[in-house]
Amino acid sequence: IRTLSGQLCKYAMQQDIINKNYAQFLILPKQEKKEKEIFTDDEIATLFANDDGRDVQIILVLIYTGFRIDELFSLETDNVHIQEGYMIGGEKTEAGKNRVVPINEKIMPYIKAWYAEASEKGYKYLVTNTEGNKMNPNNFRKRGFYRVLGDLGIQPHIDKDHPASKYARLTPHSTRHTFASLAARAGVKPEVLQKLIGHSHYETTADIYIHENLPELKDGIAKL
Repeated sequence: IRTLSGQLCKYAMQQDIINKNYAQFLILPKQEKKEKEIFTDDEIATLFANDDGRDVQIILVLIYTGFRIDELFSLETDNVHIQEGYMIGGEKTEAGKNRVVPINEKIMPYIKAWYAEASEKGYKYLVTNTEGNKMNPNNFRKRGFYRVLGDLGIQPHIDKDHPASKYARLTPHSTRHTFASLAARAGVKPEVLQKLIGHSHYETTADIYIHENLPELKDGIAKL
């Protein structure tokens, strides 16, 4: 409509009907952003009930850590501390790098199993493909994430050749939104949540050392 108005004004100016392009002063309302969908409690329960496959386990780990897919697949075994109950990972932003993420007890069995296998085979990364190499996030999105949700009836199957995010109710980034929603609902303090998820808008003074911050972060994860 704005473009059409501009063309009409230009035509009117050419015909000496008006002497100003009024369309250029048109202020449009801000476009409303579509809210990201999150996994429901029932859908999370469905995932737990079918957690014998690694693809389902990966989705649950994403939900209960707030990691992005590429952050999880970049996680090295040296940064996984099973006994202490936390992992160090993250990337993309300065605030998101090398953040401490405690391991929720609900996903601890998966982390332990992955860690044991990676350590036994001498793999560098916690999650690898069958050849021990770093997993490809795009391949998992198409062949793991969307396939699993379709198989479990959580959402319709998505054709792997289509831009899935346009058609899917739940996308891989929905796991991160689900993590934030679960944490907020559980009463995790905003500053703790921002630390866990790796956002820079965090209204405290400086970053805290791991041994000082770990109990508070663990308490935040345990509330999920």
